[in-house]
This record gives sequence, structure tokens and C-alpha cells, in this order.
Amino acid sequence: MRTDQHLPTVGRVRSRTLAAAKALMPALGIAAGFTALSLLNLWDNTPPALHALIFIAALVVGAISVLHALRALIAPSPRRALHWAWYLTLPPLLIIGSFAAGDDWQRRLTVGFRPGLLFAPPPMEIEATATPPAYTRQPVIRLKIPSDGNVIAVPVESRIEVRASGARFAPLLAWGNESVLLRPEKPGVFAIEGEVRRDGDVRVTFAGRTLAGWRFKVIEDAPPKVALAAAPVVTARGSLRLHVEASDDYGIDYAAIRLRRIDGGDETLIDLPIFGVKQVEEIFYRDLRAHAFAGAQVMLQVVAVDGRSQEGVSEPLPFKLPQKRFKNAAAQSLAAIRETIRDGSIEDLEQATRRLAAVSESAAVHADVTVQLGVRTAYQRLRSGVDEAGRQDIINLLWDLAQRAEDGALSQTETQLHDAIENLKIALKKGMDPTATEAAMQELASAFEAYGRARSRRLGGALGDRENFDWVAVQRFLSRLADVMTAGDAVAAVAQLSDLESGLEERGALMLSAIAYRRFLVANYARRLLDDVAREQRQLLSRSVEPAADAAAGDQAALREIIAGIIEQLDRAGVDNIESLRRAKAAMDEALRQLAAGEAKEAAMSQAQALTALDVAGKALAAVPSPLATAPDGRLHDPLGRPLPPLPGTGVDNEVGRGKP
Repeated sequence: MRTDQHLPTVGRVRSRTLAAAKALMPALGIAAGFTALSLLNLWDNTPPALHALIFIAALVVGAISVLHALRALIAPSPRRALHWAWYLTLPPLLIIGSFAAGDDWQRRLTVGFRPGLLFAPPPMEIEATATPPAYTRQPVIRLKIPSDGNVIAVPVESRIEVRASGARFAPLLAWGNESVLLRPEKPGVFAIEGEVRRDGDVRVTFAGRTLAGWRFKVIEDAPPKVALAAAPVVTARGSLRLHVEASDDYGIDYAAIRLRRIDGGDETLIDLPIFGVKQVEEIFYRDLRAHAFAGAQVMLQVVAVDGRSQEGVSEPLPFKLPQKRFKNAAAQSLAAIRETIRDGSIEDLEQATRRLAAVSESAAVHADVTVQLGVRTAYQRLRSGVDEAGRQDIINLLWDLAQRAEDGALSQTETQLHDAIENLKIALKKGMDPTATEAAMQELASAFEAYGRARSRRLGGALGDRENFDWVAVQRFLSRLADVMTAGDAVAAVAQLSDLESGLEERGALMLSAIAYRRFLVANYARRLLDDVAREQRQLLSRSVEPAADAAAGDQAALREIIAGIIEQLDRAGVDNIESLRRAKAAMDEALRQLAAGEAKEAAMSQAQALTALDVAGKALAAVPSPLATAPDGRLHDPLGRPLPPLPGTGVDNEVGRGKP
């Protein structure tokens, strides 16, 4: 074996230095290779144990190489061949790693040479939040650090935001086998935001060491559920009444009635005022008599859409939509021309133009200047040519003119009143914004006044005419409604408005008449009193054939006085069809005479006739139209909130006033 003992001193030193350098090359190569791998960001996604093992192995190999180098300096050893080809790959690898690392080179080297399994992470403060999507209306979740170990349930499309402050280097946000580096927000602060797409663990790590972690469960968003709780009906006013039940996990963003013509397949949507509620059971009214589908057989569905645009629909239901039938000749002509303009061809449009010119010159429209000018305007616009938007404007104008020709401003103001009620309900449902609710309240008051004037004018009276319009009761209703809104009770305010809307749809004319209201109260009380009188009369009939006829005569006289008082009260209230009561009173008068004459058998026959008349009178009084509404529990109440007073002059409480039928 050749050694350097026979070389001169200088040569011996040079030889040993060269041998030591060769022995040190593996350590330098391993360091350079480890550095290149660190710059290439190999360790961020490497298991911490493997990273630590490779790091320790590199240290061991490096230490052995240093020992070999020291030994080569001290004692001679045989020269070994150096495999330069392997070492020549390191400079290009380092250059590539440097370009790949860019500005992140310091962090990558720190991560590479400080394995998380062996070294504590650098100090930093972690903050994290999970934000559900806006449509869920759920609050932001502040994530606990360290985690309490509980599973965090979040809606689908929720986003997590992590911020690390007081840090020199950015940590990683890792889930599963993926990880993303937090981005610099400002000096010393790093942040990242992303969507939580699936169940699993989300961690904040540095050099494989977990700094914070949470376990998420993503809750899928089910589509809305919607159904009709009862079959649609047409109200007395002519509106479509729908009892809708709908629900959604996080709230319904949009709802509508979907109508599809059975004969033509055309489809349309009619919006419903449902906003952001998770569950709703409500009755909605829609006046569709001016709609293009009016009078048509349609397939009806209710549609509900949530914040993710998922749609729920009710079972399709065939239904014939209501259609307004005009009685006025001018209104009928305008309605027919309107249908032609809406559904006809170009030739039909020309014919409609000629018909409209004839109507504008007829005496039928001259009675109302507004109708005459409106018809003339529609004719001039049609003759000059219109686009689709202009055609629709004329269709709407002709509908308004037909209604005005039919009943003056009554129908238009009635529609405005119902629109004002719905606008106030919408404002309350969206939130008690003082400006919006005050404006809607003023709109409702103005609409009530306009409708009251039109109604009274149509019936030949004035606003405040108790027969046509109970303006005092309306003002009291508006005052009570304002008090409820001032107290901040939107639910109670909406309930009052819904009750009012239902009353106007089903029995508007009766409900708004103070005379009709009083007439019903008096008739209802009289009917209940007649039941007592009839019972007493039956008992008296059985006693009239007994020897104590004088006592029977006194009781008969008392019953006769009660009937006379009832007739007087009914006359004052203007209740019709009380001839049967007068016959009952006449039969009682005859029975009194016969009892006084000792004609017991004849008196019994007269009393029987009185009983028959009382029975007929009770049925007639029960048929007096009611301006009151019936609650779900069967009790009666007044949507305007009017008190139901005791019958004047009797001092007896009216049980209807306490909500009893």
C-alpha cells in the first residue's frame, strides 16, 4: 500500500490536504443537495418524520465525512477516486432551486434546515374565522386556537380565513394532501382565504409542525320545499287566493306563482312577497283579471328559490283563472279591443285601430272626459305605430280606461288600496326601517281615503257616509296600526294587515259600511234573544191549557213586550225581512185576548202560530249579511278592530263583541 511517508514535507502536506478535501466532498455534496431540495420546496409536503430522518441522515453522513477529512489530515490513507460527475449536477440544481424559490428562499431554507419534528416553530399569533355564505344569514364563526376538538359544521360554500401576525415567515394552510402558503398582507402579517369544500381536517403548519387545526363538516344545502296547503279559490273580489306553505334550510330568496297555459304552453311567473324566511305559511292574494292568461285554463304551481338558486315547486294543479266581466257597453268594447291588440296579428292590430277610432267618437265614452281623452290617445299611438313595449303600454291603458268606464275610479282606487296594503307588509317584513314604513303607511292612508271617496261618490254619498264608508273606523284602525309599528312589533302589524286584506277580499263592501256593521250586530243579538223567547213561548204553550190561565196571560204579555222591543231595534238599524216578527207579535196579541177571554184552546193555537213565526224570523235574522271575519277557532272578529258594543238601550253585553259567534 502506497503512503506519503517518502514524500518531502511540502508534498506530504499537499497530499494530505487533497485527501482531506476529497474526504469532505460527500459532506459538501450532501449539504448542497439538501439545500437544493429545500429551495425546490420539497419539505412542505413531506411527512415530518421522513423529513427529520433525512435531515439526521445528512448530518450523520456529513459528520462521518468530516471525521474522514480529519483523519486524512492526521494519518495518510490510500487515495480514492472522486466521482465528479455526481458533484457536477449540484451547481445547476442549486441554480434551478434559487430561481424556483425566488423571494421565498429564506423561508424554504429555514423549513429545510429546521425540521418541525426536531425544532420548535418560530413564534407567531394565529387568528382564523369561518364565514358562511351570505345567503345563509348565519354569523361568522371565530375558530378556537387551540381547537376544542369538536367538529365544526359549516354550510356548503363557506370560506375560511386564516391570518398569522408577528411572523417572519409564512405558515401553510393544509387540508388532506394539499397545502397553500399564506400570502403576505403587510410586514409581519400573512393571510389566506379559501372555500371549505369537503369534510376533513384543516391545519395551519410550519415545517410540518401543526400550529392550529380544526375538523370541519360541510352541510349540504337542500332545495326549498313548497306546497299549497289548500286548493286555490277565487275571492268575492275576483282575486286568486293561495294558501302557501314553504320552507328552506337557510331562507327562501324568491317565490312566485308559475302559470302555464294548457292550450298554448306559454309560461309566466307572478312574484310573491317572501323574503329570506326559513319557513312561511301565509295566504296570498293576486288579482290576475288584467293578466294575459285571465280566463284561461292553466297549470298552476308555486315556485320557491333559495340563495344557491335551487328550486322547489309544488305539485302542478289545473285551474281556471278568474276573468272580469264588464257590464258597461264602452268598457266591454275597450276590453275586446284590448284582447285583440294583445293577442292579434298585424292585420288584427289595424282592425283594432279602426275600432278604437270608432269608440273614441261614440257617445258612450263622452260621459267621462278622462276616458274620452285616454281612448283618443291610445288611437293616436296605435295609428303612428308602436313597438312591443308601446303595445304593452296601450294594453295597460285600455284596461284602466275600461275599469273607469265601468265604475268610475272605484276599481282603480280599490287596486291601489290592495297594493298599498301589500307594500306596507313588504316594508315590515324586510325590516322596520322608519323611512320606508312611514312612506308605506302614508301611502296606505292616502289609498284608503281615495277608495273611500270613490266608493262614496259611486254610491251617491260623501266620504264619511256611514252607509257607504266607515271613515272613522278606518282612521282608528290606522292609528292602532301606527301604535303597533311604533312599538316595533312587525309580526303583529303584518297580522293586522293580513286580516284587513282578507276582509277586503271576501266582504269589502260590508266591512267598510258602518250601517251594515251595526245592522248585523243588532240582527245577531236579536236572533239570540229570539231563541230565549221561543223557549219561553213553548213552556208557556204547555201551561196555557192549565187552570192558571191568568198567570199565563201575564207571562205572554212579557214575551210580547220583548218582541215589540226587538222589532223597534231592528227598525232603527234598518234590518229588512222582519215581517215574520210582526206576525209573531200579532199572534201573541191574539193569544193575550183569548187568554183574557178564557179561551185556552184558541190561545194555544195562537201561541203555536207565534212559535212558527219566531222560527221563520230567526232564520231571516241569521241570513243578515255579516261584515265580520271568522277566525280559525270559529270566533267572529272585525278586521278594522272596531269594538262590538252592547245593544243600545238594553245594557246587555253583546257576546259577538267578545269574539263569540
